[in-house]
Amino acid sequence: MLTAESYNHKHLLERIARSDQQAFTELFHFYRNRAYTYSLALVQSSELAEEIVQEVFLQLWIKREQLPSIDNIGAYLNTMVKHRAFRTLKNIARYNSVLHESDQSEWHFSQQLQELVQQKEFATIIKEAIAVLPPQQKQAWLLNREQQLPRMKVAEIMGLSPETVKVHLAHAMRSVKAYCQARIEFAIILLLLLEK
Repeated sequence: MLTAESYNHKHLLERIARSDQQAFTELFHFYRNRAYTYSLALVQSSELAEEIVQEVFLQLWIKREQLPSIDNIGAYLNTMVKHRAFRTLKNIARYNSVLHESDQSEWHFSQQLQELVQQKEFATIIKEAIAVLPPQQKQAWLLNREQQLPRMKVAEIMGLSPETVKVHLAHAMRSVKAYCQARIEFAIILLLLLEK
């Protein structure tokens, strides 16, 4: 038997499946703090917890057509948060030794970007973002991110100092992130909601 709350959430999920942004905003406001608190308990970092919540709600919006089949959206969100948190912690542990020079926020965006690239609908956006980079940023990006070459090797190939390559990569990262955020459907709305 459905409670009033579960009935309302079922109705919201049906509206969200039809791309109703107002319904999504209502659901976001209802569950955002719960998702953040759970995420914070798992990762022990407010910055990581915010990123996880943002990623979870972005994925929820991307997969919105599947939402009406979910019986318990609260439990479903908790599972998404838990999986995302554990994957984040696992990736941090695995990459920490390799990427010890990298800034933490840069690394998290890199991971997010790799996941987006794996989704067919975002591959074109990523390619467009890379295509409009200035030549040296583009070359540094392609060597480091696509060919997986370390910065020292990229510097050697490009005839630049490692510090200059680091600067090019940082600028490229910011540009690609800004481009993607401007193009990915509803990402800006989520970012604005998270800032409130």
